[in-house]
Amino acid sequence: VTRDGVSKVFQVVDGRAKHIVGWGTFGKAFGFRVAVGVGVDAEGRVYGADFDHGMVRVFDGDGTPLETFGTRGRGPGELDRPQDVAVAGDRIYVVDLGNDRVQEWRMNAAPAEESGGR
Repeated sequence: VTRDGVSKVFQVVDGRAKHIVGWGTFGKAFGFRVAVGVGVDAEGRVYGADFDHGMVRVFDGDGTPLETFGTRGRGPGELDRPQDVAVAGDRIYVVDLGNDRVQEWRMNAAPAEESGGR
């Protein structure tokens, strides 16, 4: 899975960089404003950080939108310019660049903890 900063989407490519499937469309429902970091869980769900919208967008392995989590802000569960996403077990970690912290969510998208911050 890689990001395409030009068209604001994530895409899966094979070993020869051939496009297989993509997630999100700039300016449309469930579209990214600026697609940055991406993580994939054990079930194949793709978690994409949307830098400008201050949220994480979740897609299934075929690119179908499932949900979003996080809102723009500075409090717990809020994001200011999310930069990257990592998935480990039942936890989702989001680098919250604008708030100088890493936030942790459980798979049900409920904020669990945060590290750092202003």
